[in-house]
Amino acid sequence: MAEDGQLGETLPDGRSEQIRRVVEDCMFRRARGEAVSDQSVIDGHPDLMPALAEELRRLRIVEEAWEGLEPGSDRPTAGETWGKYVIEKPLGTGGQAMVFQAYDRFGAAGQVALKVALGPVASKELQAWARTEAEPLMKLQHPGIVRVVDAGSVGAVPYVATRLVEGLPLDAHVKSHSPSAGQILDWMTQLTDAVACAHERGVSHRDLKPRNVIVTVEGRPLIIDFGLCTLVGPYEPPQQIGRSGTPPFMAPEQARGDPDADHRVDIFALGGILKYLLVGTGPYGDRDSQEEYIEAATNGLVEPVDPGGGSRLHRRLGRIANCALAAEPEGRYRNAREMSRALARLRISRKLAVGVAAAIALAAAAVLAAVVLPGRKGDASSVTASLEIHFQRADQRGSYQVLTADLLPLRHGDRIQVHSTFSEPLATYVLAMSSTGQMKVLFPRRGEQAAEVQTVSVPPGRDQWLPLTRPGGTETILLLGRRRPLDDAAGLKERLLAYGPPPALDGVGLLVADEAGVRFIVNDDATYRIIGDRSVTVEKGLLAGLLDSVPREWAVVRAISFTHAEDANDRPDTRGADP
Repeated sequence: MAEDGQLGETLPDGRSEQIRRVVEDCMFRRARGEAVSDQSVIDGHPDLMPALAEELRRLRIVEEAWEGLEPGSDRPTAGETWGKYVIEKPLGTGGQAMVFQAYDRFGAAGQVALKVALGPVASKELQAWARTEAEPLMKLQHPGIVRVVDAGSVGAVPYVATRLVEGLPLDAHVKSHSPSAGQILDWMTQLTDAVACAHERGVSHRDLKPRNVIVTVEGRPLIIDFGLCTLVGPYEPPQQIGRSGTPPFMAPEQARGDPDADHRVDIFALGGILKYLLVGTGPYGDRDSQEEYIEAATNGLVEPVDPGGGSRLHRRLGRIANCALAAEPEGRYRNAREMSRALARLRISRKLAVGVAAAIALAAAAVLAAVVLPGRKGDASSVTASLEIHFQRADQRGSYQVLTADLLPLRHGDRIQVHSTFSEPLATYVLAMSSTGQMKVLFPRRGEQAAEVQTVSVPPGRDQWLPLTRPGGTETILLLGRRRPLDDAAGLKERLLAYGPPPALDGVGLLVADEAGVRFIVNDDATYRIIGDRSVTVEKGLLAGLLDSVPREWAVVRAISFTHAEDANDRPDTRGADP
């Protein structure tokens, strides 16, 4: 996950990225003890003036704020321990924080993106933040929001840790993958639903922009930095005091520092993101400097989407964007849920229109096939699905999502939660199976018929956990979906084993099965390296057999297998421990 500040959307000629890199290089060289003066940096990049000088001035404000911190509150440095985290490498810096890739040396939070404030915070402010902001953030869970797994402070410096996500910021993604109007509609439906969920739980973002939306490798948009604008931005330049957010996507009342600005600043920003996806510019068009953006935002100089351009779907999306971009809050959607419903209605009407056209085409094709082709069973249409495994150590309270082999080795008593979402209701089966021959149906429960559902959580309660078996061999969590439930669910085990044996691998790693095939993932930097035969053929057996059956029998197959050393539970977990 990368993090930039406010430069990324202020200078349209590409200099913003150059300035960001120069300032980051200066910051980290100074952190290593090098004597790097502002003038030497300016002399080396005269073409980036005067914006570079302003960013270096802001960096000086931050560095002065770090001076005089109490012991133990030093700036995080790669390769060293900061609080309970081991800092692995810097990911970037912004107007409010530095971001590092790190991992929790006690195993509770796992590998994270650690966002550290650019300076200390007064104790009263820190206590208020922990009470009113940090706790609600950690309870906020939605598939469209990158989850906050930890929040706290080291000395007087607050930090927020989120799970690490692989992907690109939205603006970087669309430069290489221009989205269709249909893709834009899907993305914005997901984003507005996520923001609505947060608002309904009392959490606002206040800095929504394309750089704060990550498009995952699967093409799914996720919002990052929820609530962090008010959490870790105490040391802004003087002209920014009383104002939060990024000027090119800032609502007018937000730019004016209006104390009554509420959740509707997020609605304005959502409209700005939608406009950006449609026409390539934000709410105020292209401006030459941050000051010009602030002036345009303060005066409400919104440039609406042209209502007459593009396809019919493009025009309807433009109308939704313009409603969200009203200069006065009263002219916008009343809440994010209302905007989400407007997009959902448009999505449904589009599907109906496409469905009617497809039905006519299919009818014509069926008539032709009946005349010239022998009868054959058609493949089912594809279904999208997510499988999330949240992991918790036996002796810890925090949890994090399974991503890499950093989670291992397992200990006896480690536990998980399974969460899945489908693009359409399916008869769903969730199983736990091990290479030692154990197989258990986790969903549906014993005696129940598999119902068609769109979301599944096992166990159903957020505070409930499913214990993993004692380490040794391989354990697989298997998610299956069918358009029709099995007549005989009791024979599910025999039906599955007909595809081949469950996976069995030696060592430490993750075995993942999805549309891309069966992949074995190993983190070479983990303390416990892979043991045994790494060249084992994982393409054969139950997982590959199930994937081969999609979409003939199963509409969805997802699986994550935990593989680990035989006696890993008896070994000390030394990742991140002091030498």
